[in-house]
Amino acid sequence: MFALSPSVLGAAKDEGVPTVMTLHNYRLICPGALLMRGGKVCEHCIGKSPWHGVLRRCYRGSALQTALVARMISRNRRSGTWDRLVDAYIAITDICRGVFVRAGLPADRVIVKPNFLQEDPLPAESPGAGAIFLGRLSREKGVRTLIEAWKQVPEAPLTIVGDGPERPALEKLAASLPNVSLVGQAGQPEAMERIKQAAFLIMPSEWYETFGRCIVEAYACGRPVVASRLGAMAELVKDGETGLLFEPGNARDLAAKVKALLADPAECQRLGRAARAEFEAKYTAERNYEMLMAIYRRVIEKSTKR
Repeated sequence: MFALSPSVLGAAKDEGVPTVMTLHNYRLICPGALLMRGGKVCEHCIGKSPWHGVLRRCYRGSALQTALVARMISRNRRSGTWDRLVDAYIAITDICRGVFVRAGLPADRVIVKPNFLQEDPLPAESPGAGAIFLGRLSREKGVRTLIEAWKQVPEAPLTIVGDGPERPALEKLAASLPNVSLVGQAGQPEAMERIKQAAFLIMPSEWYETFGRCIVEAYACGRPVVASRLGAMAELVKDGETGLLFEPGNARDLAAKVKALLADPAECQRLGRAARAEFEAKYTAERNYEMLMAIYRRVIEKSTKR
C-alpha cells in the first residue's frame, strides 16, 4: 500500500469495490514501519503524531524522507482514510491487531488471520544438530545478540542463513567462532533443507515483528523455535510447548535456553512434534484459504447491505 499510495483506496470506493488491507508492517503508525529506534522498541508514535520521527530520521536515516512519510500518515489520518475507505484490515497476529487498535484503527474491522506456507515441506526424518537462524541480517533481527550468545555455546554448530547490511559486521563478530557459519542467501527449498538439518531454529528479533514466517517454516519441518519474548514471537511460540522464549537482547538468557535444548534431545524432539501439530492446525494453505474466504464473504455481505 505504501508503494501504491492510499489514493487507490478512494478509487476502489468510487467504483463500489470493497477493500481489505493486510497489515504487513507498522507503516500506518510509524514512519520507520518497525516501531523501533536506536536498537530498541519505540511506541512513541502509537496514537500520536508521526512527526516526532522526523528529528530522529526514522525512515532510511533521512529527515526529508521521514517528513514525506509522516506527511502521508498525518494527511490520511486527518481525512479519515483508514475509517472511511477500508472495509476490513487483516492483522497477522493478535498482538499486531492490538497495536493497530491502540493506534486508532476501528477495532470491529481489524481481523486476525495468520500467514501460511503455500507448500508443506513435510517434517524432518532425523533429529538434526545445532541451530539455525533464517532471515535478513539487519540490526532489528538481533543477530548480534545471537552470536554473542554462541560464545557461551562452543559445543554446537550455528548456521546463519541470509544477507543484509549487518553481514560484514556479523562476519567479524563471528570470526573467532569456528562453530558459527554465515552462508548467505538461500532459496526456499535449500532453506527448508537447512532447517531440517538443524535441531531447532532461533528467532532473536528485537522489534515487534508483525509475524515470523521462519517460525512457521520451522514448525512445518517439525522443529521447535527459541525466540524473543516480544511481539508476534511471544504469541506464535508457546513457551515450553512448541519452543522456548528468552528475554529480548539478553545473550546470557538466550544461551541458557539453547543449552537446555542441547542437553535434552528428547525434550527438543517433543517440542518439535508439538510444533508440527501447531503448523497443521493453523498454518497450512488449506486452513488459510478457509479463513481468507470467510473474511472476504463478510466484507462483501456487509458492503451489499449499505
